[in-house]
Amino acid sequence: MSQEGMEVVRYLESMPQYKKDRLAAATLDLFNRIVSQPGGRELIERKKAELRAQGRL
Repeated sequence: MSQEGMEVVRYLESMPQYKKDRLAAATLDLFNRIVSQPGGRELIERKKAELRAQGRL
């Protein structure tokens, strides 16, 4: 894992559970709004492919 990734993990470990829950809910809401739009699923798949190609996923 990259240094940046480790910093995110440490930050999340120190975060109160209620904040983690709110972050997870907001992330899921955003994902669902993107996927519900025309071309949204394809956008997500393209972004995942880009991140995999960069070794970030």
